[in-house]
This record gives sequence, structure tokens and C-alpha cells, in this order.
Amino acid sequence: MNEKIKKINTLEIVNGIGEYGLLKKSNLFKEENIIDMALLLNVGQINDLESIETKITCNNEINVKEKIDKLKEILNNYSNVRIWYSSLDSEDYNFFIFIAYLINKINKNITISQLDVGKVKKTDKIKFGAYWSLGCYDKLEIEGLLEFEKKITPEEIKSITKAWKKLEQENSDLRITENGKIKSVNYEYLDKRILEELSKHNEIDETRLVVDLMLRERTEHDMGGINGQIIFSYRIKELIKQNKIKIVRIEQKKNISGETKNINIITKKN
Repeated sequence: MNEKIKKINTLEIVNGIGEYGLLKKSNLFKEENIIDMALLLNVGQINDLESIETKITCNNEINVKEKIDKLKEILNNYSNVRIWYSSLDSEDYNFFIFIAYLINKINKNITISQLDVGKVKKTDKIKFGAYWSLGCYDKLEIEGLLEFEKKITPEEIKSITKAWKKLEQENSDLRITENGKIKSVNYEYLDKRILEELSKHNEIDETRLVVDLMLRERTEHDMGGINGQIIFSYRIKELIKQNKIKIVRIEQKKNISGETKNINIITKKN
């Protein structure tokens, strides 16, 4: 077994319930040593994260205080933490910067490691190499990913802290990835690309457009690392309110679970 698995005092930090479940299913870690700290940090205001109770992002309420308080409480039980993320995904990358900054602020004696799945290479244990999310891997590949763990140096922590403080000060609508760094932009950055994609169709199912936008980022890489369904759906609805997208009609369709849902068929407003 990989020596890195034998560490009995390492907290695994992931960005999402799916990623949490994946590490659990790998049978390499005890469930009590895994924590999901997803905060959807690539969209919305972030200048008051450490003082607010909840954060409303894309019409989703996130209990920020509860998550941070839980992290502070359990950190006392660990001397090492490992942050799993992908630098190819803007949400993941923002998550990594904030969590590394926060942990160092809480306890400067904790050793922080990063595992960036956006930079892993294909090996005998990893079928395809880098992905935009930890959740893209099979549970049997997790042990192979541990080979790419890297400890964060004090100098890197200083750079991470500086980067987060800059993002806090800018407090923009969106935070994208560009040339390996996080950049603050406004909603127009994403809205422009949504309307560009929509203009390729006379009309299209709203959920199909979301899928196309996600695929566009993963193939053309021109969406700044934004490929989340929640963000795309939110901005499409905002563009409908702004009269830039028109609902042509509403159709009833079955989703993957077999449930019948009302789906907007939309087109770009002239």
C-alpha cells in the first residue's frame, strides 16, 4: 500500500459531496477524516466570507459559518491536511486558494499538502491523466493520484495568502482561471459566451444549452475554467430577465430519473 495512505493524522479536504463520496468509496480513508468544504467561490461576493452566516450564490444558500466552524473544530485533531482540487476548474481553484489560506490562518503549524488532479499524468494506475474534477476519477484510481501530492512551502503559503487577499479586495462577480492564475471578471464575461453559444441554434432546450456550455469549456477551454451547471443555469435565467434570451415555449420532458419536468425552449433575442 502507498506509504502516504498510512498517515493516521491527515485530514482530506474536498470540494463537493460527490468528491467526498468518491474518497469514501475508495476505502483508503476513514469517513471521519474527510470533509467537504464546497463554498462555490468562483461566483459572487467573497469579501466577507469569514464573518457571515450564510452566502446566497446563484440562488443557492450556503451555510459558510457552519462549514468554517466545523473545519476550525476538527483541525485540532490533525497535524496534516491534504486539499484535493483541479486547477483546470475555476471553482476548484478558488476553493484551494481560500482553504489553504484559511487553514494557515487558523493554525500555522499544520502541514498543508495539495493534490491538483488538473496536473496529474497518465500512469499504470491512472487511465487518462489530468481531469477538471476529482469526481471524474474511478475509486480505484485514487491510490494512484496520491503519487502527485505536493507539500505547500511557507513561500507558497505567502503567495496564496497574497492572492486570496487580492481577490477579496476585488470582490468581483466571477473569478476565472487564466494562464494558470485566478482572474476577477464581471458577469459580462460569461454572458457573452452564453449568448454566443445560443446564437448557434434557432432554438434549443435550456438544459441542452447548459450541457453544450460545459462541453465547450472542456474541449475549447475558452470559458475561464467555468463549467458548473449551477452557474450556467443561473446566468441563463438572468439573461431571460434582462430580455436578452426569449422563452419560445415550455415543453414537458423526462429527466434522467424519469421525472417529468417543464423545460424552457429558448432563443437569442434579436
